[in-house]
Amino acid sequence: MSDKDLGLDDLVQLVAEVIGGASVTADDNFFDLGGDSLHAAQLALLLDERWDQSVDVMVIITADTLRDMYTEIVEGRADSFTPALT
Repeated sequence: MSDKDLGLDDLVQLVAEVIGGASVTADDNFFDLGGDSLHAAQLALLLDERWDQSVDVMVIITADTLRDMYTEIVEGRADSFTPALT
């Protein structure tokens, strides 16, 4: 676990690490970068291990951008996400 709080830059760097060195910005979409459900699970695990941040994989999968994902995580809704049924 890190001694500092998760920042947007930390999330962007972690996504780049998980996906494999892609050029990543906060406004990128996880799947457009080459992420998949296995990468999403790995990202959720690393967020928990490094920042003690419990994140539901659905937050990673449904976020439009990494910036949106970060907002969901830091606002504390990431571990209790329930997608709307339409």
